[in-house]
Amino acid sequence: AAVKQDGLALQFASSELRANYDIVLAAVEQDAWSLEFAEEELTADATIVKAAVLGTDVAAFEHAHESLRKDRDFVYSLVQSDGMALAQADEALLSDLKLMLEALKNDPLVLEYALPEQRADREVVSTAVAGNGA
Repeated sequence: AAVKQDGLALQFASSELRANYDIVLAAVEQDAWSLEFAEEELTADATIVKAAVLGTDVAAFEHAHESLRKDRDFVYSLVQSDGMALAQADEALLSDLKLMLEALKNDPLVLEYALPEQRADREVVSTAVAGNGA
């Protein structure tokens, strides 16, 4: 399939194919940004979104369905591997201290997205300074 060569080819596929689980999974495994062209129901599929986000580009999480970007447990599973996933999660989750600390362990630059009160928190800043795998 063309999407195995270039995941972004998904944008030119019919809506029926953009709703096909196997085709979308192959596309996002090749290029995370192809998630943008998947039919909405597949952007809410945890396996597909995880394959995109953790496989090639965490920033593509912005194209995941809102329900996953608001799902604390799902976001926690992502930040355990790539802290920057928190930057694309629902804004309300930024106030979750446990999520923030986990994200900072994997990517200290997530501190940029911390709330002002978190930036003043010794544990938060210490975790960021300790960096990867603290």
